Amino acid sequence: MDVLCEIVCKYVAIFRGNGIRGNVFAPKKNKDLIRSMRQAAFFLVFLSSVWVGSAQNKWKRMQPEDWLALDVVQEGLAMLQEDADAFYSEVNFHEGGIATAAGSEGAIIGRGGDLRIVLDSTGRNLSKSHNVGFNYNRKLLFWNDRCYAAGGRGFWTFHSKLVEFVPTTGEWELQSVDEAPSHVNHVSSWWDANASKLVAIEEPALMTTEGEMAKAVRALEFGKDWKWTLEGQVNPALSRHFSSSSFASFDLGDYFIWVGLHKTLIVSKVDMLFTFTEALNGGMLEEIGYFRKNASCKLFQTTTTKGALRLRCIPEAEGESKEWTVDIRQAFEESRAEAQPFVVPVDFLDDTEPVKEDSANLWGGLILLMLVGVAGFFGGQYWSKFPVQMPDPEAGPSKTSVEPGRSPIPEKMSDLTQQFLQLESPSFDTAQLNTMLAFTDDLSEETRRARRAQAVRKVNQEYELWYNQPLIIRTKDTLDRRRTIYVIQRHSDNA
Repeated sequence: MDVLCEIVCKYVAIFRGNGIRGNVFAPKKNKDLIRSMRQAAFFLVFLSSVWVGSAQNKWKRMQPEDWLALDVVQEGLAMLQEDADAFYSEVNFHEGGIATAAGSEGAIIGRGGDLRIVLDSTGRNLSKSHNVGFNYNRKLLFWNDRCYAAGGRGFWTFHSKLVEFVPTTGEWELQSVDEAPSHVNHVSSWWDANASKLVAIEEPALMTTEGEMAKAVRALEFGKDWKWTLEGQVNPALSRHFSSSSFASFDLGDYFIWVGLHKTLIVSKVDMLFTFTEALNGGMLEEIGYFRKNASCKLFQTTTTKGALRLRCIPEAEGESKEWTVDIRQAFEESRAEAQPFVVPVDFLDDTEPVKEDSANLWGGLILLMLVGVAGFFGGQYWSKFPVQMPDPEAGPSKTSVEPGRSPIPEKMSDLTQQFLQLESPSFDTAQLNTMLAFTDDLSEETRRARRAQAVRKVNQEYELWYNQPLIIRTKDTLDRRRTIYVIQRHSDNA
């Protein structure tokens, strides 16, 4: 650390005009400077270690060829090759995991979100990708003898981009699509190989013309016009199932399932009907070790066919492996009489399109975050010199003035959310919202609509984290249906 500090001090001296051979390293004259730079360097090294460590572990930092050479990876690959007729199969272990592309029947095998590993059925790595990052939670699928990855998230953001793997170059190429949702991930999207269609539940929820927040269901038919279409919204009757009770999801050839605490939601891809079954639940997954894959099993395999789910645990020590299969097709047919539409019609507001974020804002925010961290560190050093005024124990507890019938405003909420919470009027119109958001006259009406929707969406998302309900509801004026009214719906402690 001292060597690093001396190097930094050396270049500080250059900026101060002292030259390389100045008295920078003199222990007396520069003692305070070196101490300060040592503290700053320690803080930056610590911040970098947390930053990198949270994103990657040592297995993910390995070169693809070294990771593929691990014995446990080869064992997992052999297990996938045994299930060549599966719609989807994955094997997890302590050092990572590998999985087939949905619908490929073992023709393409990938590793988590690693763009550098794309294996053929023999285990040969076809990828020569220069991308060193990871695209987590992507939907890997197989269509027309080609491999695609839809959506996912990088280190910074979620997205819905569609990329195609080109074997001749070993690279991933962006496939242009129109009207894509804001985010696609493998947890809430499925591949319908029979219809060559990718179906995704969009995140975050959008606002309908009725003033409700709803999850949009969109579909992309491959090889047609490469345009996402709105199928409708998730049946409102399922809102609770998608919020707190869903444990895991699995993509089968003809079905897609979400496993909950007590039962499982089954969606038929053919007719888009859903039903529930008690033949599978979260307790059963826990019993076989699904949520403790790397802790209780040396290798854990998940395999889906057109109508069945199979889970298999290979223990660390010698002993019999655990295997469990559930017939999803049979479970769906047994309750088909009670099936309901998974998707229902909906009209979303035109101004709910998300505003595209400039990449410059991202890097600017990162730099600002680092500067704030450094300022906070040295600011703490400065203010630590002053004594802290302790409250008088005889003065009694402090009192906070809260208006009757209203919940106190959490201090950690954003300035924008607090601005809405502090409004005296329970409602406001579009012109008042424009004033609150400080719109200038040079903004177009389309831009204003998009930014209004973005502001309302951000406030509602933050408020729901605290109170499990949106704060702002958009509706129509009862006296003039052409006029939009925004209603403040505060949480009540008495509710």
